[in-house]
Amino acid sequence: MRKVLATLAAALMLASMGCNTTQPTGGGPQVITVTASASALVDVWQIWDLWADTDEPLDGVPDVQTPFHTCVRQVDPVNTSVPWPYSAEITLIQAGTTDEIPLRSTVSATNPFSNITPYDTNVRRTVPDLLPQVPFYFLNGREVTAGTRDYIDSCTTLGSAFEDSNILGDPVAFSFQVQQGDTIVFRARKQLVDDANPYATLVRSEVVLSSSYFVDGRGVTPSGETFVSSDGGGFTASVRIR
Repeated sequence: MRKVLATLAAALMLASMGCNTTQPTGGGPQVITVTASASALVDVWQIWDLWADTDEPLDGVPDVQTPFHTCVRQVDPVNTSVPWPYSAEITLIQAGTTDEIPLRSTVSATNPFSNITPYDTNVRRTVPDLLPQVPFYFLNGREVTAGTRDYIDSCTTLGSAFEDSNILGDPVAFSFQVQQGDTIVFRARKQLVDDANPYATLVRSEVVLSSSYFVDGRGVTPSGETFVSSDGGGFTASVRIR
């Protein structure tokens, strides 16, 4: 499954980096890359790790990190990457033909939505430690979004419900070598909110699934739609190599 996800994410990544209205032309083989990403409005949280002073007598030095955390929600939500499941399929139409040849797919009989976009991995800023409540100490203060694995694991009980995703946060590009006249078709669809999506309770707005496309490293504008925001919505886009 991870191999399928990794391959799909790479194709999706080309799609998410932005578009240029001019498509490269040339007679030889070219490399096309596609990417997709999901984003939404989510809350910002400040998190502290809970440490304890376990010495007897207490010496005022925290020496054991507990599995607990203190989490405080901030006032203003922000828009960021969220690990929302979606399906994606990439096909090839070779020059002079009309048949679509499958290249990559996350769709299976058991799990049609097996790909999720990277978590937000940014620490917005570090924050001062809270005053201790001896023998407990609140350390390593940081401010993150609800799109981070840090928030999910530290402040919710949803951690086991999520796949690993691309934990490093870097887009995973799916690249294909194609010939002049070939067409790459990309189809993607969001998982419905009601389909047991554990992240549905954490977003504050419609999730936007968007895509970007590149030929030999340069952004291009595809035909069709490149994003969707409706619940369970999808889109189809294609790029023809001139």
